[in-house]
Amino acid sequence: MFDLIKRILRSIGYNFHKNAIEDFHAYDPIESFKRDEIKSSYQYFKEFFYNSVLFSTTNGIRSFAINKSLEYSNNENELFMEFGVHEGKSINFFSKYLKEKNKKIYGFDSFQGQPDDWPGYIRTKGYQKLDKKDMDKLNSNVEIIDGLVQNTLEKFLLDKEKKKILFVHMDLDFYPSTLFVLKKIKPYLSNNAIILFHAVHNYSGWKNGVIKAINETFEKNEFEFIAFSSKIQGVIKFKKKN
Repeated sequence: MFDLIKRILRSIGYNFHKNAIEDFHAYDPIESFKRDEIKSSYQYFKEFFYNSVLFSTTNGIRSFAINKSLEYSNNENELFMEFGVHEGKSINFFSKYLKEKNKKIYGFDSFQGQPDDWPGYIRTKGYQKLDKKDMDKLNSNVEIIDGLVQNTLEKFLLDKEKKKILFVHMDLDFYPSTLFVLKKIKPYLSNNAIILFHAVHNYSGWKNGVIKAINETFEKNEFEFIAFSSKIQGVIKFKKKN
């Protein structure tokens, strides 16, 4: 009887707490919007979770993605790239794995921050603008391509036209920039190329973000999701048409 009373009281307490939170959100439309967006993101991506590896940490999914790309490595004519370097923490992380294989990674950034406001999300123009003197010391197998990708990427790809892209860390987040890069690099992607997206799910405004750029660049049979983090990251594997 005592255990039954405890369960009843616990249930009452839970429902009171749940209702209190929902009542609070009812008075804050921004919080309500973000909550609904995260729910809709989960419903959209849920079907991909069943066939994906799921990670609880950012470093976990980063390690998985770079190691998965190296599993498909079979020659010297391969490119490893990052778009959105900022302080250099993630590119240094990847470079440690590549250094063991005598490979380098190219990082693209203007260091001027987000190029415009991000509708449906909490970032505004100039977010993450950085003075380059505040960057981490970069590892020896890291090369930075400084400038807007709209001005630097095409020339870089033409100069490296005999090479194929095996790994990309896409940390631009912003839809127009992500779409531009994906469309430019698509012809250079190797079969089984791995693309890690820093932000693809679980945030407000996701429908008009990275997933929109992915779906506007690739046909459904050209890629598959292979990993997600419990935060916002996701990984796809590119499947080249014969």
